[in-house]
Amino acid sequence: MQKRSYATWFILAVLLCGALLALGGLYLRHTALQDLPQYRETPDIAIPLMLLKDRSPLQEARARAEWEARQSGAQADETAAGEPSDNTEPAQEAQDVGAPAEAGAAETQAPSDAGAPGDEALSEEGRFDHTLFIGDSRTDGLRVWGRLGKAEYFCGVNYSVYNILEKRSSDEGFRDKKLEELLAERSYEEIWLMLGYNEAGYPFNSLMKQYSYVIARVREAQPKAKIVLYGIMHAGRSVAQKHDHYSIANLDAVSEGLRGLAAESDGVEFVPCTSAFYDADGYLLPEVSNDGEHLKPERSEDWAQEIAKAAPQR
Repeated sequence: MQKRSYATWFILAVLLCGALLALGGLYLRHTALQDLPQYRETPDIAIPLMLLKDRSPLQEARARAEWEARQSGAQADETAAGEPSDNTEPAQEAQDVGAPAEAGAAETQAPSDAGAPGDEALSEEGRFDHTLFIGDSRTDGLRVWGRLGKAEYFCGVNYSVYNILEKRSSDEGFRDKKLEELLAERSYEEIWLMLGYNEAGYPFNSLMKQYSYVIARVREAQPKAKIVLYGIMHAGRSVAQKHDHYSIANLDAVSEGLRGLAAESDGVEFVPCTSAFYDADGYLLPEVSNDGEHLKPERSEDWAQEIAKAAPQR
């Protein structure tokens, strides 16, 4: 009888602990972690346990909250002084950027004009020395098969603006570094952000807000570097038609959002993704991609050439 009583109390204690963990996870999901999509599918009960192992998401959430408070304070000061806030116009743009047809036209036609100064950039010795490319698995293909000069790469599978500050990466000149560790050790003249494809399914305003935060963190670490936001490469026809968030319209809307972020920020430029790999309808050609999302290894050098053509002159 006594053993049964102990067992009952043990089961109740386990259930109580589980309930407390689940409540804690639910609270964190809707407060500190609400803008981090990697926790949306995580069971509530698992969130506190994950944070015990790695507290960096909470630290990032706290840092982002402080940054947002500073931004709000700066806007309030400008309003009190009778000056229009620099951020009001981009916020309106973020609401309107989802209109697909115009956004797509802007993205697909721009690269041919942007390539005009590219021949000089392509032949310029050391053009990409002291350059860092930050991106996802698409950029990782560029790192492996289409390296641009002596540029360095911080990229990997499933990297996004939501987790880029937590991720670790390695390249020829560094091993197992977090982004801010790398930025603290190096001095770059140019930093390219090539993110946005993996995040295309998340709410637009949330994505732009997080992108702005990442830009601010990069700028804080490298105040003298030029920051380049690279447009989102389209997906293949089958991928785009199967997943709405990978449609041409949606990816171009994200790219137009990045164009808006660049326009509102000093020392930040937007470079549209090349249309050289698209068919007449704007889809990624099947002959350049095996999966409709990533370029084939042998086409990575072609992509590198297109990037060099479109790169801003220093």
